Amino acid sequence: MLKVTVLMSVYNGQRYLAGAMESILNQSFKDFEFLIVNDGSMDRTAEILQGYSDCRIKIINNEKNIGLTKSLNEGAQIARGKYIARMDADDISLPERLEKQVVFLDEHADVALVGTNFLHINAQGEQLTTVVVPTQNDELQEKLLKQNCFCHGSVMFRRDVFDEIGYYSEEFKYAQDYDLFLRIAEHFNIANLKEVLYRWRLDEGAISITNRSEQERYAFLARELARQRRWIGDKQGKKIYVQKKWKDAKKSKQCVFSEFYFSYGTSSFLGDKKEEARRQFLISWKYNPFNLRAILYLWFTFLPKGVVKTMRFCKRKVLFLFQGGR
Repeated sequence: MLKVTVLMSVYNGQRYLAGAMESILNQSFKDFEFLIVNDGSMDRTAEILQGYSDCRIKIINNEKNIGLTKSLNEGAQIARGKYIARMDADDISLPERLEKQVVFLDEHADVALVGTNFLHINAQGEQLTTVVVPTQNDELQEKLLKQNCFCHGSVMFRRDVFDEIGYYSEEFKYAQDYDLFLRIAEHFNIANLKEVLYRWRLDEGAISITNRSEQERYAFLARELARQRRWIGDKQGKKIYVQKKWKDAKKSKQCVFSEFYFSYGTSSFLGDKKEEARRQFLISWKYNPFNLRAILYLWFTFLPKGVVKTMRFCKRKVLFLFQGGR
């Protein structure tokens, strides 16, 4: 059996793609396949990929862009490796990364996922900061519910665990990695290597304020779902699902997603983005048909702006009077 599948998705990544690929092809560890999903790129990405004749490279071409989450699942379905190593198309893996992670997983059968410490680099590849993350399972289990403790592109995990957990959740446009790590951590031990084996590129020009805000929303959602799952578990705090309460867990997930999209819709509505708000309220209602607020606010989006302002004023006035105002 092939030892490792390196899984990478790329969308319009011509600027850094060659460097990312070279860093994998020049690894000290050689027993791997390199699965690359070209997710509907419209720049020179396809041309760059075709310039490599290495037999370890396998390319999946998406006719249209379907997003990172679905692309990674698409690649994972045909992965042949015992372990899956992630790689991002604008980052750099140091030469011994795969080798050290394989050795660690081989020697620690109880660990399902391992990341590494990493460097932040800028668009020019210059070092910015070294990021030191928790390495031991106990500390990671405690801190992961508060924040992501892994660099997505640096992780390697067991393929059989990935199958058991159920791949990346395609409901997550962003923070799909954080959600996956939380789900794995509920069942298995996790770790980070102390060595710096990965360079994560921080290209501010590629990160919009809107995307950053969305990433934070989805990260919050991942944490909330993780807390819900753990609350539904047994009172001893075991990190496994209680089979008889699976329906409750599923129902809880629907409600959490409904609230998430309702909150998103409210923000859009207050920002006078009615079409976006309408879409989010509709999604919220589909997740939970009993969320009557979603239907009410959906109706608000069809009202003239002046009417909405009047309703807001009346609401504030009523609240003021009930709170003892004059």
